[in-house]
Amino acid sequence: MREATPTTKRRYWLGGNRHDAQDRFFREALDPELWEPGDENAWDACWFTGMPQPRAFEALTAEKWVNHIPGNNALTVKSRLAATLAAVHARMLAEEGADGEGARRMGFFPDTFAMPEAYHAFQATALAEPEARWILKPKNASKGRHIRLVEDPAAVPTGRRWMVQRYLHEPHTIRGHKYVLRLYVLITSVEPLRVYLYHEGFAKLASEPYDLDDPTNIFSHLTNPDINETNTSVAAPVVFIPFAEYRPWLREQGHDDGTLFDRIHDLVTLTAIAAREPLRARLTEVGGDSRGCYELLGIDCLIDARLKPWIMECNLSPSLDVCAAPEDGGEVEYGIKRQLVHDMVAMLRFNHTEPDHSAPDGPARLAAEAEAERAHAGGWQR
Repeated sequence: MREATPTTKRRYWLGGNRHDAQDRFFREALDPELWEPGDENAWDACWFTGMPQPRAFEALTAEKWVNHIPGNNALTVKSRLAATLAAVHARMLAEEGADGEGARRMGFFPDTFAMPEAYHAFQATALAEPEARWILKPKNASKGRHIRLVEDPAAVPTGRRWMVQRYLHEPHTIRGHKYVLRLYVLITSVEPLRVYLYHEGFAKLASEPYDLDDPTNIFSHLTNPDINETNTSVAAPVVFIPFAEYRPWLREQGHDDGTLFDRIHDLVTLTAIAAREPLRARLTEVGGDSRGCYELLGIDCLIDARLKPWIMECNLSPSLDVCAAPEDGGEVEYGIKRQLVHDMVAMLRFNHTEPDHSAPDGPARLAAEAEAERAHAGGWQR
């Protein structure tokens, strides 16, 4: 039974690049007897699409929350993500050598060359590997905009907005279509680091069959729903397949889905560990109570023909809109996205009227916080 409702309600602020689809599940998950709308000057919970100003983090307490962590661009900017992972990989190589377990486990992201600094390194690599394929991406853009396969390595742009990645040209396919897995990851604490992976997610399919011989067909090579929804030549341009269907299908094809998802769990864990120091450093600079920070991320993984997962990108404020038509996975997509936000709100204890401060600061408090999260995690797996 819920405790008595306090006379003064807490306030939530929906800020940033507002879109009702991004806000509705969070707003719906808050108990209306405990919460009412606030604004940027009066709030206890900030749900911000994009990144708020530093003053939002400076105002944090243990019972005042923001859905972002300062320094998250170490994950959410494509070039920074590559640099974050490359730094840890280089350290593992130096400590253990190429055959070491750490270096082997970190080999889940493609070679990346950020322009203009890495232009000459890219040209040397492309010259040495004439059979390799490459893909050009903006360092910090979303929705698949301006991504294209490189036809002539010598002609890649050198402006600071660009990066080039090794193109993983042997993807695993579903009915002949390339796909990526969308994973939902929640960081609830940086000090100590606590990370959760949602038990459900999606395979997002390209709208046309994979064809390496046609590098200009974006509907064959890109899986972004915003790109594929513009394909008017197919009946189902956006298709989402939930893990509850994807994993049995893998088993029917003779694959070990358990091993794949163990690798995915390891990839998520190592990615979060790699970002911990940049997150902690930026938190120290900004100030405020880090217990009020959390981060919901959307990670896209490509599965190659050997069923190895590769991290492609890590999305800030992942889309909570429904992208697929009802018959192409949209109804399940709605249910999963809605439930993961409700489970997140429950785990973070937003709807509890009285915070538990019975444990003193130190290991006992940290253990109590971790156990409280675990007890209310729903579909979130630590």
